Amino acid sequence: MDSIDIKDLEQLAKVCRKAGIDSFKGYGVEFTLAASTPEPKKPRGKSVRKQPVDLGDNEIETDELSPEAMMFWSAPEPQETPSE
Repeated sequence: MDSIDIKDLEQLAKVCRKAGIDSFKGYGVEFTLAASTPEPKKPRGKSVRKQPVDLGDNEIETDELSPEAMMFWSAPEPQETPSE
């Protein structure tokens, strides 16, 4: 091993942990493995909203509608059947 890259070191550390080895010295490299748990990974990408969005004046009031009216407005448009 003339040149050791980070991937080789990560693999070596992983093998040492599995074997119960807490320190290593060789090939011009020396390290000691800590007995700690890794930090949990932070989620990447879009953040998740925990509170409902305030729509202000555009908010729809559904409490004023009767159950029949809510069914009417939530139903899809009727599809025309093709005539033969």
